[in-house]
Amino acid sequence: MVALLRRRAMAKGYLWVVAGITLVAGLGVRSLRTEMALRGLTRAAHRRDPSLAPAEKAAMVQRRLQFCRLWQARHERYIASEIIPYLGDPHYRIRTRAVVALGRLEEADGEAPLVAFLAGKHLDEDLGGVPRVSVDLALARIRARGLSGRAKGEAIAAGAGLSFAQVVRLSNRVNNTARAFTKGSPGDLIVDEMVDVLYCISDGKVAPWCP
Repeated sequence: MVALLRRRAMAKGYLWVVAGITLVAGLGVRSLRTEMALRGLTRAAHRRDPSLAPAEKAAMVQRRLQFCRLWQARHERYIASEIIPYLGDPHYRIRTRAVVALGRLEEADGEAPLVAFLAGKHLDEDLGGVPRVSVDLALARIRARGLSGRAKGEAIAAGAGLSFAQVVRLSNRVNNTARAFTKGSPGDLIVDEMVDVLYCISDGKVAPWCP
């Protein structure tokens, strides 16, 4: 009987050792995956921006991560004033994210900075800078913040010079809205930046969970 109890105690001890090794190994794998993800972001930035020096590329990746963390906090606090400085970021992708974010927030404080930004000379349509349609849609969102349903969809679409029905037809032709930041087609950009409105309004009906 004593021998049996000893064997059981030893077996439990082995299980605790195995569990500890598994936990440590799991944490190591998780850290490795995080490091690999960061390196992947850096390599991707290098491929997209061969003109940037290595130090500039690394700094740009860090700013993008900081922006992502800020955007994730939007449900916890007012962040529009913290987004606005990113309109002056040296990298066009971060400027574009800031423009789109201010539109999605629909805060009145974002309108004046976007109007001033629109007056700048670094906008173009081929993603060498911030697409003009992104700024137009962001402003339209802010100005339509008091509307809802189809009326809101029409007002935002008008910012791109389209009707809401035209945006719906565009969405039917776009297979993958994530292409907006890679191919840069104006149609892709419009659908990508209005995808939440498109999900809310279908066949003229507004989903009950939409504003």
